[in-house]
Amino acid sequence: MTKTNNGLIEYCRAQLGLPYFYGTFGNKASRALYNQKKEQYPIYYTWDYSTKYDGRRVHDCAGLIKGY
Repeated sequence: MTKTNNGLIEYCRAQLGLPYFYGTFGNKASRALYNQKKEQYPIYYTWDYSTKYDGRRVHDCAGLIKGY
């Protein structure tokens, strides 16, 4: 796939409203991923995991670009 600036914009727009998980780049949310990242980055995971995130794509700010 050829990456373009317009493609990046479309990708970013498609991610609006999805959960922010520090240290991720397009992973699918799960309690296991949450627990792994909470152990890895405890200061960024002070909130409780909710099953409403299950299966949803998650990124952090740099991961959003890397995910593309």
